Amino acid sequence: MEIILALLIVTELNGCLAFIDGMLEGIVLLALNAERYMTNVAGTSIMASQSTVMFGFGVSLIILKFVKKGSDAYVLRNGSDAEEEPCFLVVNFVKALAVAVCFRVIYGWMAAIATGMSSQILAAVGAGTGYFWAARVNGMSSLGFFQENFFRGRERPL
Repeated sequence: MEIILALLIVTELNGCLAFIDGMLEGIVLLALNAERYMTNVAGTSIMASQSTVMFGFGVSLIILKFVKKGSDAYVLRNGSDAEEEPCFLVVNFVKALAVAVCFRVIYGWMAAIATGMSSQILAAVGAGTGYFWAARVNGMSSLGFFQENFFRGRERPL
């Protein structure tokens, strides 16, 4: 009974480690590139087209805000910004457009760096940690761990 129990524990631990390694590699892709992950899972590229539509919608909202702020301040004279120079409004508009356009590229670089770093860390941890579960479980078994803890309160099997 003790040998069967030891073999079951060794098998479970080895299977869990491979599963956890796969999950840790996949979580970086899911967290940083959700549209690529959904494309891989679904098999179609619906998220790529949705991402393009959302990007265009965001740029159009920036333009709409610029037009509204300019018309409120300089045409309707509602805002408190009428005393400011119009070039400040234009400079802030250009800054917002630059951030919106450059965000995809900068985020892609950051995601590639984080993905590479996490895969290198997982490889280093996996290579540096020799999982010798069989030796550890055999050591616990030879110390009587399974007999003492799992059969407490009952008669020991022969």
